[in-house]
Amino acid sequence: MIKELMFEDVADVQSRLKTYLAECGIKFSIVKNFRGAPVQGVIKKNDDSTLNLLMTTRRKFADMFWFTFFHEIGHIINGDIEDKLVDYDFAKGEAEDKADEFTANTLT
Repeated sequence: MIKELMFEDVADVQSRLKTYLAECGIKFSIVKNFRGAPVQGVIKKNDDSTLNLLMTTRRKFADMFWFTFFHEIGHIINGDIEDKLVDYDFAKGEAEDKADEFTANTLT
């Protein structure tokens, strides 16, 4: 269902993602990029056990948006969330590799 949004009008995508993710206990927002910070996605676990998934407007290309979105979803599915997870462009490690693998498998 979410992959189908990749081909929808961009004006509808944010509200539909909010709706779909809210059904899973995830609060979704697209925010302005953090000036000077190479960040495209942030996941934060809230006190009530819900999650916030924030996507930034950095690199305003559809392919980057969707790769980052599914990468963050990969972190959630892989259980890589403890308190807060910020994906910096330069971040490396097993959790990042697993999230990238999830993304590649999802988008192919």
